[in-house]
Amino acid sequence: MKKFKSGIMMNNSIYRKKYRLISSFLIAMLLSGCSSSQLALGNKNSDQSDEEISTNEKDADDEAAKDASADDSTKDSSSEEKSSEDLLVDSVTWDDLYDPTGNSDEDNKVYFNMSDGSAQTFEISSDYKIKDLKMVDLDNDGTDDYIISSYFANTATEYNIIYAYTFDDGQVSQLFPVSGIEGVEDDVLYDCQITDVTIDYATDATVNGLELTSFGKVDGMVYEESHKIIYYQDGKWNLKSDYTDAEAEYETIMAPRDKGYIDLDDESSTLYQAFLDGNEKAIYDIEGDKGQYIEPSLVLSDGEKYTLDDITGNLTSADQYSEGWKVESVTDTYIDCGLDDDYEMVVSISFDTEFSFDMVIKNIDGSLKICYFGDSWSRCQTRICYNGMIYSYGSGGATSHGGYTGFVDADGQYKLWYEEWEEGYDDYDGDGTFSVSPYIDGSSVDLTFDIPDAAYIYSEEISFDEGDGYDYYYFYILDEDSNELPDDPDDPDNPYEIVRTECEKAGITAISKNEHEEKLEERRQEIGLTDEIYEFGSEYLTEDE
Repeated sequence: MKKFKSGIMMNNSIYRKKYRLISSFLIAMLLSGCSSSQLALGNKNSDQSDEEISTNEKDADDEAAKDASADDSTKDSSSEEKSSEDLLVDSVTWDDLYDPTGNSDEDNKVYFNMSDGSAQTFEISSDYKIKDLKMVDLDNDGTDDYIISSYFANTATEYNIIYAYTFDDGQVSQLFPVSGIEGVEDDVLYDCQITDVTIDYATDATVNGLELTSFGKVDGMVYEESHKIIYYQDGKWNLKSDYTDAEAEYETIMAPRDKGYIDLDDESSTLYQAFLDGNEKAIYDIEGDKGQYIEPSLVLSDGEKYTLDDITGNLTSADQYSEGWKVESVTDTYIDCGLDDDYEMVVSISFDTEFSFDMVIKNIDGSLKICYFGDSWSRCQTRICYNGMIYSYGSGGATSHGGYTGFVDADGQYKLWYEEWEEGYDDYDGDGTFSVSPYIDGSSVDLTFDIPDAAYIYSEEISFDEGDGYDYYYFYILDEDSNELPDDPDDPDNPYEIVRTECEKAGITAISKNEHEEKLEERRQEIGLTDEIYEFGSEYLTEDE
């Protein structure tokens, strides 16, 4: 049994709030870093062990009062009983019944041993390894509470579990965990950390609170499922923030994987590691070079072989956009282009700037190939998925967004699916007249649309081939409540038909959204982006996706 002493010995050192007591010596010992099994308040005789230390619950004034009342010894026993106001927690002890198998039928018990010889008892699951006890004012009432931390591990992760207790008017009560806390599910296991919570940003006022994190697991990979912050005030727990990532499971299954989560063949493992170590070269394929600010094509030759140091060295050489940049990190993860269990390596390089780049490296018959190169920065993010799909999208301004979608196939060939660029237009003066300027062959064409019911118009430029050309435009139109207006061919005032007619007059190809989706599907089939690859992970999407 572990013991934590918290009796009071020091004269004039007891701080009272209502009927609760805490020792300044206890605070000092806690701040000095004593462990729960070592922390004891009071003087120890030479023949006493740490586990046997008892505490004097009366200070000098109490002793004097006792002596002065000695003549009243004839009073009955009821007058000698301590009131709840005088009752103190003499020590806190607990069982050590930790059973990591979860097969124990008996829970740990925590004993609050009182100064009158009684004990108030609480239970903590034997699945948890009780670690220590500390004093923190978790209910923010000015008096410290008893915080017991315990350890638990499952196949997802390791948890710090907190049990908190208050002492008031001779009674110990469990402060946390309790049922009924807003946003906190009773049947969910949370990692618990004590944190500062700002409750008034104007005055920067903070209180103590709890940071609660829950985790999920998919295909052996752990992800953060929810993150909550709660604090206790005005007699109840309050929810400060509650973030649940509905797509966390999907994002986890789609992300490149650490080496430990795949079954990589020996040859590929050896070659990939040698490339990371700078001892193996990879062939640069300009067809897979999608660099925008960082441009390998300016310093690497198509079909030539380069080490990792060659690549980073050339990219940061004189007269390059990335001249003088320092490599801050190199990481390797793995994907399965074609979903054929023949894994490719993703090498991610971060610089001491806002820029980074990723390369997809594939072992093809004992030789490495750079199948894809793409960069990211503050306004554009490139995302490589486990199934070989690649998305690179960014912003050119408040109403200008775009990028490309492609994939690396099972043979290590990068294929563009489509490029798109969106421009947004507002009806600033509310007259239903829009001035739209799509770019055709590098030059803008000024168009005017009169659509009284519209508040916003968005043009979408689509291209299936890299370069400055386009294949077609499609539009979507929103009302003042941001609801998309219907494209109804039977409506004589169909706003989309007005837009398409004006585009046709200017020689611009504009189609409906439905036609656009049909063309995307045709293009997908044409480039060999199979249903198996494209729909990988879709079962983990939320219903509204």
